Amino acid sequence: PEGQKMLSEASILLINATAAGTETLKNLILPGVGFITILDDKLVEERDLGNNFFVTKASIGKSRAEIAKNLLLELNDDVKGDFLHEPRRKYITSEEHFEFFRQFSLVIA
Repeated sequence: PEGQKMLSEASILLINATAAGTETLKNLILPGVGFITILDDKLVEERDLGNNFFVTKASIGKSRAEIAKNLLLELNDDVKGDFLHEPRRKYITSEEHFEFFRQFSLVIA
């Protein structure tokens, strides 16, 4: 019970909505992580279709972060989420954005 409570209160940041990253996030969403954020500035490309279960042909040209977030959240109605379609470099290399990472229990990169 204590572990489940901690999980439901956790906030997870995924940097880059790659196949490995979305699979990892899926495994936290299914048991009920509290909140997810996906940071990725890439658009879905045709090559993503063969290796990322969470994108479809209709996703091509759209924000990879937004598509992944929407499809992942369908797995568990209790999980909330957001996405940032921005370059990760903006957050990783900027002192002013250092505080941004403090809001997350876990960062997956």
